Amino acid sequence: APQIANFPSLFKYLQQVLALIAPPIVAVFFAGLFWKRTNADGAFAGLATGFVTAVILVILRYFYVDFWPWIAELHFLLIAPILFIITTIVIIGVSLVTDPPDSEKIKDYIWTRKIFDQETIELKSIAWYKNYRIQSLIILLVTAIVVYILR
Repeated sequence: APQIANFPSLFKYLQQVLALIAPPIVAVFFAGLFWKRTNADGAFAGLATGFVTAVILVILRYFYVDFWPWIAELHFLLIAPILFIITTIVIIGVSLVTDPPDSEKIKDYIWTRKIFDQETIELKSIAWYKNYRIQSLIILLVTAIVVYILR
């Protein structure tokens, strides 16, 4: 909390903190959802590496600005994908060198085309305005319009 005073606004503080916290969590979520080889060891190592990398970036950014000035100039939107990529690489590496998870235990948690096709059939009986896929497209379209207008 004392560090909030070092930021121009509370909103900028929140954005920068989320740019450091969210990418490792998102990387673990996506790896676990889309790659059946992801295991608990890989997920833990990815989260730990993401956290340590974020702490190192914060320390370098705020305490060693004179030594590495380019780090201080990195926009928070560039830090997020860097953390995501580092975390994903660690998840993949550790998952490959450790035992794979039991396929019977994870079969209900891995996304497959079969799940998508089955859900598509179920969504056909729902009115278009109650269909979450159509709602998502509408939200994306409205967001794009608002961003275009306010740019």
